[in-house]
Amino acid sequence: RSRITDGETVLLMIRDDDQGGAAPDLAPLTSDFDILNQSQSSRMQMINGRTSSWREWQVVLAPKRLGKLSVPALSVGNAKTPTLSLEVLAADQAAKSGAPQPVMLEVEATPESPYVQGKVVYTVRLLSQLPLRSPSLSDPASAGAIVERLGDERQYQASRNGANYRVIERRYAIFPQHSGALDIDGPVLNAQVPNPGNNGNRPRDRFFGGRDPFAGFDRLFGNDPLAGMGSVFDQTRPIRLRGRRVTLDVQPQPDGTPSPWIPAESLSLDETWSPNPPTFRVGEPVTRTIVMTAQGISSAQLPDLDPGGAAG
Repeated sequence: RSRITDGETVLLMIRDDDQGGAAPDLAPLTSDFDILNQSQSSRMQMINGRTSSWREWQVVLAPKRLGKLSVPALSVGNAKTPTLSLEVLAADQAAKSGAPQPVMLEVEATPESPYVQGKVVYTVRLLSQLPLRSPSLSDPASAGAIVERLGDERQYQASRNGANYRVIERRYAIFPQHSGALDIDGPVLNAQVPNPGNNGNRPRDRFFGGRDPFAGFDRLFGNDPLAGMGSVFDQTRPIRLRGRRVTLDVQPQPDGTPSPWIPAESLSLDETWSPNPPTFRVGEPVTRTIVMTAQGISSAQLPDLDPGGAAG
């Protein structure tokens, strides 16, 4: 394909009729693409008594950026592949074309202007219309903040632009450690999704000219001699989605506020005595328990308590 949406992958196929030639040099691809997978196979066919053979490489590429990209010419021995063009559209730009995206990542942060060391609730939603195989979703990351997971994942159904999705939601608590602009890198999803599998679009169909000599073999004998040769690419395709980067405007500690600085949503102190009410007798212990409860900060931000001394 020459046009894809952000998060989709493309399959680069290279065929070399020189069986003794070298493998292609894939290094030039790494400037604009991540190489997610690659495989190599040897093929042979006989037509009217004439035998031909070749080697084939299949390389799964994930673009690193949006816009118009160039798949550079690659060296295969003394030969070179042609240069190819690829356009990568942003998800919202592709959505304007009217086709809903089958897999999406949504992120949001509240509030976007927190106080330093205050709590920000960061929510990640994975929306999918497709079954995901071997999914892996990373956590958000920031060099200037503490990131903690909040509770368990939630699963529910939701609608976006008239399309229904299954949603997996994760929540995080993020505590900025300095004031000013703070970037939070979004999570990254890696997964396999079902391949549309259009007739004549499979690798072996293209190389057999749409006349696969083994078509129907599995129906007759329950076994396809080419099963496993490119089957990963025929049945599923990998995707990689990146959540958008969020930039927080972190406010400094206000002038005149006490130290230690506790930017909590709520703060309370409670005490209990054992026995209750306390009865003080010489030589008999009395236990006093003081509990500080704060919402909206991490436990590491709570100051040490000074219970004071006992008079007399």
